[in-house]
Amino acid sequence: MPSWNAHEMFRQTGSVTNHNEGHSGKSRTTRSNENVGRMMEKVLQSPKKSFRHISKKLQLQPTGVWRMIKELCARSYRIQVLHELRSPDYHTRLQYCFHVLACLYEDEHSLDNWWWSDECHVLLSGHVDK
Repeated sequence: MPSWNAHEMFRQTGSVTNHNEGHSGKSRTTRSNENVGRMMEKVLQSPKKSFRHISKKLQLQPTGVWRMIKELCARSYRIQVLHELRSPDYHTRLQYCFHVLACLYEDEHSLDNWWWSDECHVLLSGHVDK
């Protein structure tokens, strides 16, 4: 038994075919050619700016800007400051692992008394000491 809406549609149009097929849902005005051009110009002017910053400047939705950049096969990245591991570091790390294993061998709950931290120190000069 058809639903009331299908019955009403058939009475009015003589068909139950959805004539709005492909036109339903939210319109995607953000990804127009004009907006893609504006966005690319803004990215080329200041490539270090975030999606949110660009979307605010262009008065566009952040998800729309993200989709435009994704469609252009571009990638965003965040610079990460990491320690460089050198060859002597391998032996130091290995010795530390043996030390931890020895502590666990003596007392299996010894790690419960250790303090773990991921803090870092950032100086005004921009140097990051992790």
